[in-house]
Order: sequence, then C-alpha cells, then structure tokens
Amino acid sequence: MIKQYINNFIPTQGEKLWSNIKQQCTIYKEYLPCKELQSHIACYWTSKTNNISNKPISSRIIPDGCMDIVFNIEEINKGKCGLVSGLMTMPEEQKVKGISEFIGVRFWPGEIIPFLKNSANDFTNQLIPLDSILGKVAFDISEKLYFEVTLSERLMIIEEELVKLLLKASVSNKLIKSALCTIYQHKGIISIRSLSKEMNISQRQLSRKFKTWIGTNPKTFINIIRFQYIIKQLNERTNINFQDLALENGYYDQAHFIKEFKALYGKTPGKL
Repeated sequence: MIKQYINNFIPTQGEKLWSNIKQQCTIYKEYLPCKELQSHIACYWTSKTNNISNKPISSRIIPDGCMDIVFNIEEINKGKCGLVSGLMTMPEEQKVKGISEFIGVRFWPGEIIPFLKNSANDFTNQLIPLDSILGKVAFDISEKLYFEVTLSERLMIIEEELVKLLLKASVSNKLIKSALCTIYQHKGIISIRSLSKEMNISQRQLSRKFKTWIGTNPKTFINIIRFQYIIKQLNERTNINFQDLALENGYYDQAHFIKEFKALYGKTPGKL
C-alpha cells in the first residue's frame, strides 16, 4: 500500500510558492520514517523561521488531506505537550515574528486514527492538545523531548514512541484505503457517484466512513487532493497557463478553478 501512496500522492505545502522573504527566513525539511511506520506516516517535518526584522512574516498553511502531530519547540521547552492538528478544509495564515520552531509528524490520510482511536471528524480544522487524547503517554513524550536538544535525538524519541503506539493501534479500514488509492490514481478527478460505485457502497455509507477516518466528506477530500496535485504542478512548472491548468485538472471553466483555488489557498492563482 505504501508504494501506491508514494507513486500517486505526496502531500505538499507548496514551499516553492512561498514569498521570497519566507523562503529566506524559513528552513523547512522532511524526513522519511522507519520502514515499520512508512505505511502510516508520510514524513517527519521540521520548520524553523528566524525573522529578525520588525515586520511579521506571513506564513500560509494549506489543506493537504493529512492530520499531523505538531510539537512547538518553545512550548516543549516549557514542559508542555504537542498538539493534534486535524484535517484542514481551509487555509490558515499566521504572522511570524522572531524565532519559531516546530517538529511535526504528518500521517497519511486516515492513518492517524488507529493510533488515537478517535473519529477524525472530532479534530477537523482544530488543534487538540495531545495529552487530552493520549494522557500520560503525551506527557512522557514531552518530558523526553525536553531533556534532549538535538533534532536527531528528538526525532528518534518521537519515532520510538510511535512504534510503541503502533503495537497497540487498531487495524486500519481496508475500504477507506482502497478508496484513497482510487482517488490518488485519478488525481482527485473522480465523481462521488463513480467512487461509491467502484467501492460497491452507497454514497451515504461512504460519506459516513470518510468523516470517521478522514475528517470530512468524500467531495471535500477529493477537492483537496485535486488541489494538492495543482500545487505540485505549480511547484514544478514555470510559465503556467492557468486556463490549460484548469482544463487538465477537470474544471469545467477557469472561473470554477479560480473560485476553488482561492477557497483552498486563500488567494487566486494570479496573485501568487
């Protein structure tokens, strides 16, 4: 299953579309998890912004279909726990001053739920304290991170704890995995009717399962995946023709494309 994920969908925050000032002040990196966790985790990521100017830097977070566990290093150094970041259905823009540093675990869509044993819908568009979900385990992780200072040591701690949690995790939903692979193969250009027919399940049942495992209905998730493929193309191409891009990605006209892009990115393609 991991090979299908990697071949057909890799979540991105569109780093090459960031403003020049953010690219200059931010170091963002991704790290591959151990083989045991690769079917659950897309990557570990680190982000450090050092803004020495008096002017705040705009930092945009866009929907990528995933859920994350996020550790704010400043908060960890105060002995606090991390957060569970639910599926985002809309972009968020933050203003960053001074130094901000984060370590995150980005789970493949649907793959954090076996670890947390909660419905994904409980987290959608929210940041939930990790200790309210994992209790003492979250405090143990936080304490270990507090006493380590290097990135490699902190990543090792997080990975070791996730491997322990994996042993207690419930089984993933095979139907959801199959539905996700179908969506990735079509690059988000597939109707709900076609998807439910291929999965041999009613649209209502499919919607219920998606809210439990993914955090939103199939239509919204499909739109996010299509948007992610567009961001990937914008990251890789130069001299983009947005009309061609809209048609290539299944939009019936450019106005529809611009409206949906703005809803998920926060600004129109022409203002990137």
